[in-house]
Amino acid sequence: MTRRISNEAAEVPTRLGDLALETFGEANGIEVDLPAREASEIRANALQEALIAGEQSGEATSFDGEAFLARMNAKHGGGAK
Repeated sequence: MTRRISNEAAEVPTRLGDLALETFGEANGIEVDLPAREASEIRANALQEALIAGEQSGEATSFDGEAFLARMNAKHGGGAK
């Protein structure tokens, strides 16, 4: 089941800046920080892509931590110190 994740959080600064420009004809003391807004959009897009990749990777499988540690200790010659 695929769910689309909204970029609404990334759009909030854009809408606030746009509203200020429409209302006052300028930012009116509100600094519209384009690099921060772009960074926010990049993070939101990366998160959305990661969530989609996770959903497409299939069902989760069980994890046996003790078996994993045993394999790693055998492979790397480790153990509790």
